[in-house]
Amino acid sequence: MRRTGHIRQRSPGSFELRYDLDTDPATGKRKTVTTTVRGSRKDAEKELRRLLRAVDTGEHIDPSRITVREWLSTWLDTTRQEVAPRTAERYAEIVTNFLVPATGNLQLTKLAPVHIQDAYNGWAVGGRRDGKEGGLAPRTRRHIHASSQARSRVPWTNSLLPGTHVTRSANGSPGSREAK
Repeated sequence: MRRTGHIRQRSPGSFELRYDLDTDPATGKRKTVTTTVRGSRKDAEKELRRLLRAVDTGEHIDPSRITVREWLSTWLDTTRQEVAPRTAERYAEIVTNFLVPATGNLQLTKLAPVHIQDAYNGWAVGGRRDGKEGGLAPRTRRHIHASSQARSRVPWTNSLLPGTHVTRSANGSPGSREAK
């Protein structure tokens, strides 16, 4: 069955996409998903085609229901086969000890750059696992940031995290070395 969707211009440079998922088995009603794309109409058409293809191939994930904790778990499982064992172990440590406590209970669609920056700020002044006062070492903060960069490069991340990709902050990456 070929699926179709609808594009509506909300304002200049902003388009609403609507497309149907399968019917809800409990109620028998069809499930409609609405999302917004910023850019040109061609960008919106391209995104709609990508979303419809994901629904047709069974790869569609409803981002409104997934938490950051669930997404991080999926990311760890995916990454484990693609990186060295020690790297996978370090990623798991970072996710378990730092990222999940800071942002794990948020819905993925609600995750915003301000949440990520708040976590970085908290790690700079506190958050040590050994209970001592002070923030995490700059090297540890760089490791956390590097794993965040790795997560934002996952291809299916783009469909789940619109506009929340981790980038360098205005004063450089968290824990960046000062010029001497």
